[in-house]
This record gives sequence, structure tokens and C-alpha cells, in this order.
Amino acid sequence: MSGIKIIMLFTPTDQNKQDYRQQGFLVVDKILPPEQLLKLHQAFDDVFNGTFETGITPDEVNWQYGSGDPSLTRQVCNGWKANRTIAQVVLSES
Repeated sequence: MSGIKIIMLFTPTDQNKQDYRQQGFLVVDKILPPEQLLKLHQAFDDVFNGTFETGITPDEVNWQYGSGDPSLTRQVCNGWKANRTIAQVVLSES
């Protein structure tokens, strides 16, 4: 893979877990370190540009540079298949 070390800045507390069970979501600030976010931004830019590092296309890419409406939400399904940086974060056990 691309040599990114996964560092989690957040460990859920018992209260976080209870809030999640009651509300169905949990808002967390700064869950990934800034240097990791920079690499992920580039990885997603690549995917939305149609550049698939692994040679495998994601299951869905619902927006592309050049043809996508900039007012629409960008969506990619299983982008980890197309990019090793995304895969390291998404598939990490930590």
C-alpha cells in the first residue's frame, strides 16, 4: 500500500456508544489527523477524475470532474477498490 500509517484520534467512550444507540449517529470532530486528510483529499480527487490507481473501478461514481454538476453532492461507492489510500483508511481495523 502507500505507506500511510493509520492514526485514530478518537476512541468512543461508553457515553458515546450509548448516544449512538439512542440517536443512531454520533458527531465526532478530528477523527483523522490532518496529514492523513490531505492524502485522502488527493485520493478522492483522483477517483472523481476517473483515475483508478488499482485499475479497478468503484461500484459507483455519481459525479465526475468536467461533466458533473458542481452543485450536486459527490458520491462514490466502494472507492477503496480503486485507490489504496482510501482502502487503508476504510479497511483499517483501528
